[in-house]
Amino acid sequence: MITSGRIIELIAERPREEKITDFTTDVSFDKLEVNGQDISISYTYLINYNDGSSFIRMKGQLHGKEDKKVAEDLKEQYEKTKQIPTDYIKPILDSLNAEGIYNSTLVSRLVGLPAPLKIPRISFENEGPKKKSKQVDL
Repeated sequence: MITSGRIIELIAERPREEKITDFTTDVSFDKLEVNGQDISISYTYLINYNDGSSFIRMKGQLHGKEDKKVAEDLKEQYEKTKQIPTDYIKPILDSLNAEGIYNSTLVSRLVGLPAPLKIPRISFENEGPKKKSKQVDL
């Protein structure tokens, strides 16, 4: 179970004024360290705008405690595959992604980048006068 975390590096760059048309988000887990019951996970959270011409990169660490058996299994699997097991990392990834979006939204404003949010566009079929709307069952 993760008990704490912190960002240890934050870099945001927008080297030139250009229209931002798209962005991608990538989260990578760089390292897992296990010391007894203590778990430490190093990660990189990266948002690339326009194929990397502008970006926001956060590096951080998550710390937690696990049952000794769970910690040993994690260490053993990581040493074999250099990957953290999916069932263990999924809830961490969900939380990290939410926090990453929040933090990068704040930082994006400082360097003039759009917030890294994919907001759906609303459109209507046959936008014309006095058209009956379709009923949607919820």
